[in-house]
Amino acid sequence: MKIFNFKFIIFKSGKRGMVALLTVIIVSAAALVMAFSASMLGLGDMDMGYTAQKGQESMSMVNGCAEEALRQLQFNANWGGGTLNLMDGSCMIGVLVNGNNRTLTVSGTINNFTKKLQVLATLNSNEVLVTSWQEIEN
Repeated sequence: MKIFNFKFIIFKSGKRGMVALLTVIIVSAAALVMAFSASMLGLGDMDMGYTAQKGQESMSMVNGCAEEALRQLQFNANWGGGTLNLMDGSCMIGVLVNGNNRTLTVSGTINNFTKKLQVLATLNSNEVLVTSWQEIEN
């Protein structure tokens, strides 16, 4: 029968504690960096969501203002545009006349978010025919 002879390595307690402390610091720093990165990504997503929402609100408002402008042209072919003040913002409507053709430039702003449309329409007696409706650059 063979007896195994084991030798135990005994660390000095100071060195063992330093290794453990260093490991805890490194793992904590890595966790802190990951948590900070995740929170920054979340804040960026919230900002993009807010901007998209305000952009959609501005676009809805400017579409409504363009429809109101077309309605005004249906009642009065000589209507020259103007400003519409709404609860959340305002619209400026410009009308360019070329015979029976009208070019409407509608700009709507809500809280510094601005959208702009150009609508091309033709007037025939009491009828307004829209030939183009597109968003343009601010």
